[in-house]
Amino acid sequence: MMRFIPTWFAFLIAFSAGIVLYGSFTPGPLHRPLTDYIWIDRLPEEPTDPFKAYYFTSDGAIMVDAPSCYKVVLEIFEFKADGKNIAFNFLHDGRRANSGYLIERMDRPTRDFDTRLTLAKDPNNKNKKTIYFTGPNMRSQATLPRLVRQALEREKIRF
Repeated sequence: MMRFIPTWFAFLIAFSAGIVLYGSFTPGPLHRPLTDYIWIDRLPEEPTDPFKAYYFTSDGAIMVDAPSCYKVVLEIFEFKADGKNIAFNFLHDGRRANSGYLIERMDRPTRDFDTRLTLAKDPNNKNKKTIYFTGPNMRSQATLPRLVRQALEREKIRF
């Protein structure tokens, strides 16, 4: 019987597939886009737990500062990101800020988070280094964790 695929070619395909699979499960820098994900610093476990978040889109961005799930403060701003740095332009008061950033796959993903965004100088946290998280349920308001979704809905905020 005649072989259709030479042994060396089959080995090359299997080896290439192995490299791709290894790369997709290896933690480290990730080329996931900054936009269209909700990035949150922590999931509130109780309605009184504070949280901060960002939502970047192609049209602009929203910064969320929630002292609790009962009070949510939003600030709309413009930004430009180049893959390493974000330039923030806050429309309300004209402030400007710059921060380096890095998006990485998490070493140990959780049920809610698989990726982290590190801001070197977070303007939402007194220019301190801050880590935000996102995951498969953070792409739309409908799939957000319950307390975060309810806090936004209570304030009639829609993404």
